[in-house]
Amino acid sequence: MAAEFKLTIVNILKQKIIVADDENKYDQDLSDVVISIAYDLLVTKDGMQHRYGQDVKLTLPENTENFISFEDIDEEKVLEWLNSKVDIDAKKELMEIEVDKLINPPTEMIWHPFDPDEQGPV
Repeated sequence: MAAEFKLTIVNILKQKIIVADDENKYDQDLSDVVISIAYDLLVTKDGMQHRYGQDVKLTLPENTENFISFEDIDEEKVLEWLNSKVDIDAKKELMEIEVDKLINPPTEMIWHPFDPDEQGPV
């Protein structure tokens, strides 16, 4: 069975204002600046699931010309920013390996191997 993946944007952190100063060299103050994206990636395969979540810090805009305020973003833009910071396809490959380990564990616990009358945990 093929693995199914679901990517969810859990939350977005925005900074209310970034004041223009000599350090950032902005020509004006910026408001509602998206600075972080939290996402959740879920893989389902053969009835087993594995979940991975991460907060991704974004780079501040280099100038005010390319700035996009929180009110002007959509899911497509957020996914574009996320994909520029995280290799989602690589994460999916690693997660499928982990769920495969749940389906076919590489190890097995043998309880009380030298005392056949003793039972494992109930």
